[in-house]
Amino acid sequence: MYTWFMKILRSLSRNDISFYEDILLKRSFTILIIQCVGLVLAFGSNILLARLYGEKTYGIYSLITSWCALLSVVSLFGMDDVHLVRIPSMKLKNEKSNIKDQLKWSLAINILSISIVAIIFFFIINFLPAGSLSANAHYFNLSLLIICSLTLMTNLICALRGLDKVVWGEIIDKIIRPLLFSFFLLLLFYLSRNDLVSNSIISNSATLFLITGLLFFLIQKSLNELKLPSSEKKNIYSLSKNIRYVSLNILYLLSTRIDILLLGLWSDVILVGHYNVATRFADIFAYPIAIINLSLPTLISRERHEKDATAVPLLMYRVSKNTFFQCLALDMFFLVSGYWILSWYGKGFTSAFPVLCIFLLSNLISAFTGPIDVFFIMMGKEKKAILCRIISLLITFALLFLLIPAWKIMGAAISMLIGNFVYCSLLEYHFFKQHKFLVHPFGPSVLKKSGKN
Repeated sequence: MYTWFMKILRSLSRNDISFYEDILLKRSFTILIIQCVGLVLAFGSNILLARLYGEKTYGIYSLITSWCALLSVVSLFGMDDVHLVRIPSMKLKNEKSNIKDQLKWSLAINILSISIVAIIFFFIINFLPAGSLSANAHYFNLSLLIICSLTLMTNLICALRGLDKVVWGEIIDKIIRPLLFSFFLLLLFYLSRNDLVSNSIISNSATLFLITGLLFFLIQKSLNELKLPSSEKKNIYSLSKNIRYVSLNILYLLSTRIDILLLGLWSDVILVGHYNVATRFADIFAYPIAIINLSLPTLISRERHEKDATAVPLLMYRVSKNTFFQCLALDMFFLVSGYWILSWYGKGFTSAFPVLCIFLLSNLISAFTGPIDVFFIMMGKEKKAILCRIISLLITFALLFLLIPAWKIMGAAISMLIGNFVYCSLLEYHFFKQHKFLVHPFGPSVLKKSGKN
């Protein structure tokens, strides 16, 4: 498979082969294949849920899982990032006891944080007027199971990745998880059809709890592989960085999911389901950007090593060019076939096609400017990216309040489009202010010239 992929790249892109070697070929090709397979399985399980359980059930489920995603990030309290920072170095030094202490401590903190979040959320949905949240209080009460299991699963899967079991983590999250979810959906549907929304929530919860158990087993097995454990003890009981980690995670999640969270307050749950399907397709449009984001740190390091720091900003021209035209190709495909693909979920879901077109435009804007935010973070200027994110999020939040009551899902999509445009424009402004040129896909091929300077 890998050799076949190499031959295709050489035949289609002789001039750009070194670039793609840095972007894809030097990364884990196995993980890329797993993500592609997982994407198909995830869409399959969602189509199964929408077709089998109906539009209304899918809408309520989409609203509930969006809130669960936000609350699980709060409950996780940055322990995912802490694992990814600390565990790899502990593993290299065979600090088995320190890794165990780190896991026990993180789980204890998460159990406490889950309890606090669950109590506060239970009070809000049951005793305060909260629109669709209060109207579906029974289902949100049941969703506390998802919050608990999702938090624990994310904690353990990041610990597994920290133990250098990235492939296993991807297999569990991208392949086993949607397969188990589909199995429970079918099982509960044929056992009882009295409350399909509860069935979908229980299916998700059962899947996450089984995955959590499997992760416990794999982590224990990975720890047993460590030999000659170090006797050195470290002080791991510190939460100094967790607040920063969880704040950044919440900020990012809100910038991508705030539309669905607020849409549920002023719109019918069926429309929430339609909108959620469009956002899932938007994730596909952004795949070229996501792959570049993962590889950009390596590319920047290479430019610094082979040339000098002044050549690094010029790299953004090439990155923008590749992401933009890849996203453009995907956009053209979905413009032609999007209406037909949406009909797979059900006839009513085709009403989200205009929303889908807006998301296409939004992703093209992101691809046009390239991952300037990642560039700033790599160059130690992360405050600029955070400031741009906060400003755009505030503008998006205000627009959502104004446009959703009037235009429903179109109002939400337009608000997200404007917010993303503001975010990318602010990044371009800060980049131009520092480097005196704008990033865009139609710039000159300056990378080759920079190597001669």
